Amino acid sequence: MLQLTPHQPCSQAMVLSAGIHGNETAPVEIVENLLNALISGRQALHWHLLVVLGNPPAMRDNKRYLHSDLNRMFGARWRHFPVSDETIRAASLEQTVAAFYQRWPGGRALAS
Repeated sequence: MLQLTPHQPCSQAMVLSAGIHGNETAPVEIVENLLNALISGRQALHWHLLVVLGNPPAMRDNKRYLHSDLNRMFGARWRHFPVSDETIRAASLEQTVAAFYQRWPGGRALAS
């Protein structure tokens, strides 16, 4: 997870997620291109941005998931799965996104 803050004050916030399924690489590449543009200054940052790579271990292994489908765990449904790295990650992602939107309530989530 990576949080970026614009230089100018703003009240807008966005969560951008990719890599929830580790074998879906195109969205991760799009996020990488966006981050490169932001870091190089080719693209200005106008919103508070939280970038989430959902399942790095599955991405590393180029698998949809390792134990259970992370995409099926959001909305606290992770509690209904056997404990695994994915259930721990889902709980962590939910907590982080909730805290982000508590701090910057004028936002929306975008998932790839």
